Amino acid sequence: MPANPTAGRQNNQGFEGLTVSPDGKFLYTLLQSAARQEGGSDAATRRYARLLQYSIAGSGPGPRDYPSHGPDDRPGGGSRAVFTAEYVVPLPTYLNAAGQTRVAAQSELHFVSPTQFLFLPRDSGGGAGLSNSTSLYRHVDILDIAAATNVKGPAYDAFNASIASAGESAPCPGRFLPGADSWGASWGPQGRHRARHRLFLR
Repeated sequence: MPANPTAGRQNNQGFEGLTVSPDGKFLYTLLQSAARQEGGSDAATRRYARLLQYSIAGSGPGPRDYPSHGPDDRPGGGSRAVFTAEYVVPLPTYLNAAGQTRVAAQSELHFVSPTQFLFLPRDSGGGAGLSNSTSLYRHVDILDIAAATNVKGPAYDAFNASIASAGESAPCPGRFLPGADSWGASWGPQGRHRARHRLFLR
């Protein structure tokens, strides 16, 4: 694995959540945790992640797929995904076994409405096949961006620009609403444990 960059996503903390609106007009993608310049280098401060919205209405295969076609006659309409909005997402925190505050990085995103999403924050460092399988935080939570600031633009998207500092957010973030506990986890005699379950929503 290469060395971490000075800014941008932490290694192995890229766009983990991906969802599309049912009408096929918008695509949303969410970083697993905060970018490096926003506290992402530390599990205790990587709380404020970025949610990006793209317009994909009428998008089709690009020039790489059809090199002989012009920009307007490619199958599928020819238009490209357009970056239209960006929001700050507050990830939840929990106490690890040593009583230290840690941020629960997220690994799934599901569209509910233009302003609400389900997402799956969870702890790390344990799992099937490892010495410790106990899960301290694994929720299907709700993200609400109805009152969140659209931070798209050079003020927050330029090189080394930041939406947060050491875990403290600057612009108005979305709201984190606690959801269902222990989805994707199993219960045993010793409590909740990580399991290889998947959540299917229709």
